[in-house]
Amino acid sequence: MLSHSILYKHLQKRYSRRINLDLERIQKVLAVLDFPHLELKHPINILGSDGKMSTLTSLKYFFEAHKKNVTTFTSPHLYDVRHRFWLKNKYITLKEIKKYTKLIESTGLQLTLFELFTCIYILAAKEQKNIHYHLVEAGLLFKKDSTNLWTEPKAQIVTNINFQHQDWVSPQTLTEICRQKLDSLSQNTNIYIAKQQPKTLKIIKNILKKNKSKKIYASEFSVKKKKILLV
Repeated sequence: MLSHSILYKHLQKRYSRRINLDLERIQKVLAVLDFPHLELKHPINILGSDGKMSTLTSLKYFFEAHKKNVTTFTSPHLYDVRHRFWLKNKYITLKEIKKYTKLIESTGLQLTLFELFTCIYILAAKEQKNIHYHLVEAGLLFKKDSTNLWTEPKAQIVTNINFQHQDWVSPQTLTEICRQKLDSLSQNTNIYIAKQQPKTLKIIKNILKKNKSKKIYASEFSVKKKKILLV
């Protein structure tokens, strides 16, 4: 019987784990597969330096508490590769991972391992019925990350941004890190920006100044307590 660890090791051997930021490869694969990502209603991007996973998980529980169905894509996994893919009420199966990998490989196009997982998520999420939101955690930065696929997502959430991943930008400045994460955000969505250090917030506001989307900053967040009537 194929175990999750054996399957993951097999995929690691077949696909490059080297980070190679470039949207062209995944866009070509999705085009051959007839653009399945565009069939996902209400995708929500979650990007930033810290807090992406906890933000996504909190949103998942909030939505589910309100009887909303969600799918989620997260990385990395801590133990089981299946835990990257939540599909409405269960994790993806090994059989499904193998099925979608075979379909992706039928395109004859090469992807990195993370790009493969992104495509597997999209194909699996597309098959789910009655999904209200698709929560997608970004990988590295965002501008050329394989999760940057929707021009009009339901929302884009920016968590705390700091000097993490500075080795991947040039020049290695906070401004450039912010630019790589924010420059390509949608011009037609709601952008939620979490609490930031004052210097970072100033940079973010400057970058998003010409973005036409509605921007909601942490200072505008509010939590309202409502009475719940038990019947």
